[in-house]
Amino acid sequence: MIRLPALWMLLLSGIVLPLWAAPPERPESHGAESLTVERHNAENDEDDPSFRTVFYPQIGYTPELGWLFGAAALIIYDPVGPPPESPVPPAGPGDAGGVEARARPDNTLLLAAFYTTTTAYRFAVENNQYLFRDRLLLESDLVFAEVPTDFFGIGSDAEDAEQYLERRLSGELGALFQFLPRFRVGPRFRATRHWVEDPDEGGLLDTGKISGSDGATVLLPMVEFRYDSRPTTFDPRSGAAFSLRLGHTLPDSAERYGSVAAEYVQITPFFGDHRIATQYVFEHVLDTAPFQELPRLGGPSLLRGLTEGRYRDRTLVAAQAEYRSPFLWRFSLEVFGGVGQVASEIDGLDGQDLVAAGGAGLRFQLDPESGFLLRFNAAYSEPEGAPQFYVGAGDAF
Repeated sequence: MIRLPALWMLLLSGIVLPLWAAPPERPESHGAESLTVERHNAENDEDDPSFRTVFYPQIGYTPELGWLFGAAALIIYDPVGPPPESPVPPAGPGDAGGVEARARPDNTLLLAAFYTTTTAYRFAVENNQYLFRDRLLLESDLVFAEVPTDFFGIGSDAEDAEQYLERRLSGELGALFQFLPRFRVGPRFRATRHWVEDPDEGGLLDTGKISGSDGATVLLPMVEFRYDSRPTTFDPRSGAAFSLRLGHTLPDSAERYGSVAAEYVQITPFFGDHRIATQYVFEHVLDTAPFQELPRLGGPSLLRGLTEGRYRDRTLVAAQAEYRSPFLWRFSLEVFGGVGQVASEIDGLDGQDLVAAGGAGLRFQLDPESGFLLRFNAAYSEPEGAPQFYVGAGDAF
């Protein structure tokens, strides 16, 4: 049996090794490989368009964390080695007739840290790396966070919040192999340790009635199926993406349970560079799982305007849409809205307890070459009863 320290070393190696990798040399274009879309242009002869770093401050606000202050560095670099033999596959579903040619994807490495006015802090390292003519995609992340958190109970009837201090150490490593153009399959593994500190006296967590109230260790191997026709990593103008993850925890986990998570995203252009982005999410947990691992609504990505984790249960379904306007210089507008529901069983998703949220905001293109952007959102939902404000990096979905 593989021991927990060995698993953490495996996860850590998938994140740290790229830090020592030298900037790759851009391969010479010849023959069919000259079809590869070049998206990076050097401003002068001294620039290296295949390797660049975008620094940005993390100064923002979320309803759950308050004001946050920190910094992040996004390192973008080209894949090592020659490009794939067929860098621009024929148009597929969601390509809107080939509105955009599919460029060779970028490798990315994100380093981020912040501290908030609610004394929360978070350190994160995320890496996406393409290998073997882009046939293998390695995805890894490592997160350590400590956050004062509200717990509203389990189910669609959120009770009065009780507070606790959540501490989490999590690492994930995925290896996705390309079998067909735009289609990848591969294993993933996530190891997470949850701690629960200082729960409100007399609350559900303090009494230990909820699975995970004493903390939990989760070892979750998964298999993922992914289709992605979006032409760029950041701010795609067209395309679609579908992912399906199936997993079951190992015996060393706090609870033995299985999980299913499916997501579909569609980017539909109209009238030039106007776009509608839609997202559909389904998640289900089989058997008993720690409350930290249950599907949940709310937060900066799924149903903005709703406090993250206000509604959580074994089954979740949600849909949201977002209008994204063309950029004027580096600024763009977005208007969004969505609905979602949680239930203890799949047949409980009857639409009776749907929750709606929506809002609008600004998008600022921080790095025009890659499309990496920042978001400034204001959103509202009836359960919160007051506007919620968000500042984040990258699109919500």
